[in-house]
Amino acid sequence: MDQEITVIDADGHIMEPSNLWKEWIDPKFRDNCIHVIRDKKDGDKFIVDGVPSVKIRRLGGIAPPLNKNTVNWNFLELASYIPYMESLLEASYIPEKRLTWMDEQSICESWLFPSLGLIWPQETKADDEYVYKHMVAYNRWIHNFCLVNSDRLIPVGQTYIFPDHDNVAQLELLSEMDFRHIMLPVCRTGSCFANGYKRFWSAVNEHQFIVHMHKAAIPNFLNIEIGTRVGAYGTGLFFSHVNDILPGIMCLVGLLDSLIPEKYPKIRFTVLECNAGWVPSWLERMDESYEILKTNGRCNMIRKPSEVILQSDRFLFGIGFEENLSPLSEITDKLVIATDFPHPDCPIDSIAQWRFLLDELPEGDRSAILGSNARRFSTQHFNEK
Repeated sequence: MDQEITVIDADGHIMEPSNLWKEWIDPKFRDNCIHVIRDKKDGDKFIVDGVPSVKIRRLGGIAPPLNKNTVNWNFLELASYIPYMESLLEASYIPEKRLTWMDEQSICESWLFPSLGLIWPQETKADDEYVYKHMVAYNRWIHNFCLVNSDRLIPVGQTYIFPDHDNVAQLELLSEMDFRHIMLPVCRTGSCFANGYKRFWSAVNEHQFIVHMHKAAIPNFLNIEIGTRVGAYGTGLFFSHVNDILPGIMCLVGLLDSLIPEKYPKIRFTVLECNAGWVPSWLERMDESYEILKTNGRCNMIRKPSEVILQSDRFLFGIGFEENLSPLSEITDKLVIATDFPHPDCPIDSIAQWRFLLDELPEGDRSAILGSNARRFSTQHFNEK
């Protein structure tokens, strides 16, 4: 395969250092901020709202494996556990080491998401200001991390929407720091797409941010408490693991239902770590619902969902390892790869595996999915009207 093909990791992660929030947060919140405590007997604990996280069993425990896939710390059964920071691959929190790893993988550019930051916003019951200050602290840290090589290390900022808050100021700050990518905002009361948040989305549109809907940090829009796992009594890990992509599907429908892509044409969106095999059939289902509701005068959408997604360059979908791409030929220009590095079970040689998995595709499709889709998507600019 042509080694000069541009490779972009559209879903990489960092691991937050244990002292991140204490060092980077507003001093007013330092004494009770999120932190990690040492627990040799059961593994270090992630402290949220003053108590151990109920979603993260432990942090660390064993030395990071060399040239092997990382392991899930939650499932370890050891006599004693080494500290969290000693359990991390250096490439997960040291930018120079990350660049070295990217060179080894022939990765040109990586979009970097948080890890613990996917979880704690769903778990905290603290007041809005507390949450906001923690997000600002993280955004400052990841910005500093990526300054080592801002052409290759691309930070994805954490955002929020709180009632009765100036939700736009954070976007101005992120823009001043040259962020181009943000996560879908955390919203603890209803949908972040609600009409009451027009100023937020107008500012996102003005700054032309790319908004990422990432698994584990996507609202499901069901009438259940934020962060609650979907499942009934008696369902197990298999049920949860299979269905944890459903919020991504439901969130995409909620996005289209809100008309935000139509109202704000300069915003781009991704759906990550939710696979993409469902997209063609779901577009058919959404078009069917559109036609039925339109006929009954009950649909406000201007265009069919398939037209909104397929006839623009404003949506990308991350594909999964070993996913069958043959049914996805219609959306090849909207597919991207992800390493998910350094999360558990991600292949340590993920790009080599991606190249192998994509080898049977036509060269144009292969290079598009490996990187040119992401490059085109992220570098486009919408002119002012």
